[in-house]
Amino acid sequence: MITFFDIEYNPGNKKIVDLGYVTSNGREFHDNSFHDFIEGIKDSDFLAGHNIIQFDVRIINNYRHFEYIDTDKCIDTLLLSTLLFPNKPYHKLEK
Repeated sequence: MITFFDIEYNPGNKKIVDLGYVTSNGREFHDNSFHDFIEGIKDSDFLAGHNIIQFDVRIINNYRHFEYIDTDKCIDTLLLSTLLFPNKPYHKLEK
């Protein structure tokens, strides 16, 4: 199972404001419950998202001073986008 996820983080107060994921088997989550988020992604074979290795995983793993996510399981679309579009080495997500 692949889980695509994203977090919203407030660097001012160092709090995770919002968490969300969608799994390849159709489960969805959108809330600010850190515990429920971790429970929902823990059985994933792979985790995917945009800039998750340098941002999301680092924030999550430091949030409670425990490593929740192994980067060996991560597929970072930021890194893949530079391979797919070598003439555009920097990509912004449209929000």
